[in-house]
Amino acid sequence: MNFLHLNTKIYSMTKLSLSPKGALGAFIVALALTACGGGNSNQANNAPVMDDGAHELTNKDEFFKDREQALKQIFFSIPAPIEMADMMKDAGYVYDKTLLNPVEKATKYLDEEMRSINLGIYAADLSYATVFDQKQESVDYLAATKTLAAALAIDGAIDEKFVQRVQANQNNKDSLMFYVTYAYQNINAYLKEGKRTDVSALMISGAWVESLYLSCHYATKKGDKQMKQRVAEQVYSIDHLVSYMNLFGTSERVNRMKADLATLQNLYKEVKITPGETSVSTNSSGVTNIGSSTKVEMSEATLHKIAAEAKSIRNKYIQ
Repeated sequence: MNFLHLNTKIYSMTKLSLSPKGALGAFIVALALTACGGGNSNQANNAPVMDDGAHELTNKDEFFKDREQALKQIFFSIPAPIEMADMMKDAGYVYDKTLLNPVEKATKYLDEEMRSINLGIYAADLSYATVFDQKQESVDYLAATKTLAAALAIDGAIDEKFVQRVQANQNNKDSLMFYVTYAYQNINAYLKEGKRTDVSALMISGAWVESLYLSCHYATKKGDKQMKQRVAEQVYSIDHLVSYMNLFGTSERVNRMKADLATLQNLYKEVKITPGETSVSTNSSGVTNIGSSTKVEMSEATLHKIAAEAKSIRNKYIQ
């Protein structure tokens, strides 16, 4: 099965709901779905936006409905960080702490833009550490998310008592998965209450860029065809991400991220897509499997260009 387009991702979401590890992967999906539906505390985000750059939306209900529909499309087309990390482990790769954004940097991000993006980056790093059963580092990255959540005024989602419970259960991987998932559910609730959709957009982008960066590292270093294919298939994710960013036409901080994603999008134009047929089947457990014979092909040269750009963008935001 390929993670290629909207319908394929529906299978992934069904699969994710069946296990504790999958529940963690659903974070990025739940995050924005619960964060949509209201204005932002930032004045720029309250202004009318341009629909596809052409038609101004003056009705606030229509404005937020438009964002909500876009969010749903985004999250059913982008693999969650836990999925990408799972692929790395399944491919037999070894955990490499040096690839991650050091947790010590969490206190160094001083504005909401950098905090939002790095909360997404830490979410991807947390997924990576947890999948590779790095107990102490999973706890450390959860603590880093707590630090950024506090800085973003959603610290009630991860309080000190909660972190202590995680530390007490760090030798139990299933419990650790549960607690991490629970933490993100709380973050979702706080973001929904605050109605901060552009924070969601930045966080999601940060998580996606970090996952792409990690995937590219293994795809280029090992020459692994499976990881190279996963990187190529992100051609769909980048298009959806940029389209979503277009809904924040007056938000300078979102537009800065959009410009970076647009650079990657231009590189992804070199990926060759050959349409194929789609098949649908349901197993005895009621899980729907949607496959596609669509071919997504990428040259080694394009892979290395995408890897270099993903690393450059990611390093700019973690510095």
